[in-house]
Amino acid sequence: MNFVQLRCIVEVSKTGSFTKASENLLMAQPNLSRSIIDVEKEVGDPIEIARACLFLASDEAAYVNGAELAVDGGWCAA
Repeated sequence: MNFVQLRCIVEVSKTGSFTKASENLLMAQPNLSRSIIDVEKEVGDPIEIARACLFLASDEAAYVNGAELAVDGGWCAA
């Protein structure tokens, strides 16, 4: 995530509107939307966390104990 993307997220959050946020940022709405979509791709989906939880709750994880499982799309490894 870069500074421009962060500004977009904050502005949409403050205004509650993509249209108003794009006006305030002096940015075309499609560009604002693309910036938000790019951040969403970096952050991942809640289903990724759910899959890790399901694994840990399953019989396949019977011998997993005391381990830290990073579900971050590789951010810790970078």
